[in-house]
Amino acid sequence: MTGRGREWIKEGVLARDTSTNRVGEVRQIGSAFPSAAEPGEFAWLRPEHGGVEWSVPLAALEPVDGDQ
Repeated sequence: MTGRGREWIKEGVLARDTSTNRVGEVRQIGSAFPSAAEPGEFAWLRPEHGGVEWSVPLAALEPVDGDQ
């Protein structure tokens, strides 16, 4: 993220995964799988027009213009 907090990250907002440059709607915050990471360190995104969800670290998310 670029110098902002994570307050903007919530279910329903559009976010850009900076590791892949894909845009998706935040569907869930937290990991659905057991891992060593804290549950709140990841978000699940779904492509804007539907498709397969993917997980991304919160640190790799940035807001899409208009959702700031």
